[in-house]
Amino acid sequence: VASLSAPMPPKKKRKSSGAPKEPEEPLEFVTHVREKSQKRFVSRRKNIIKDIEQNVREIRALLNINAEIFGRVVTAASNYGSGKNATLTRYGFDVVKVRQSSGKTEFITEAAVSEKTFPIDALLHLPADLTGVLVVQYQAAPFSNFIDYNAFFRSTLMLHDDILEPFLVELKDHVESIHVLLGEMESWLLESQRKIEFIASTFDKKLEAPSA
Repeated sequence: VASLSAPMPPKKKRKSSGAPKEPEEPLEFVTHVREKSQKRFVSRRKNIIKDIEQNVREIRALLNINAEIFGRVVTAASNYGSGKNATLTRYGFDVVKVRQSSGKTEFITEAAVSEKTFPIDALLHLPADLTGVLVVQYQAAPFSNFIDYNAFFRSTLMLHDDILEPFLVELKDHVESIHVLLGEMESWLLESQRKIEFIASTFDKKLEAPSA
């Protein structure tokens, strides 16, 4: 009697998950997490300042200036915080018309209202490079949609120096971009005052911009 036997199928190899196993020992695990976080914020740019002391000094200065400009700009915003844009309103004398009559030349101007929309997403949301590390805090009402960058900055100082150093580089870049945005907004608002001063010096006529 012949017996038949089929070969056993080869055992399937378990697929590797691809993710390296995390250390079990507590201190090794802490080091592992810190190194992983540090790599995330390592900048590939050259000639950047990573000095913690200098970056802290510069960020504090920028935050103070930004807060002052924000306080002046937000009062002119007709809507803000509800989306990614804010509409600013200014009152002034933007147009001067010339009229000739009976051998006289008259310059006529009327008060006008102007509006301009600015993107303010940077004031409402952190960039992806700064998320996932610390909890974002927001300003008190009525500006509760705006990030409290001063509080966020203070919370970053609790990070380990190895992570804090590259993190501050990214934060300073973002705070600088906000500084540029707020500067553009305020510059637009101040155009009306500069035009009023020009009219006053050219025509010896004092004007005052109307308010809302």
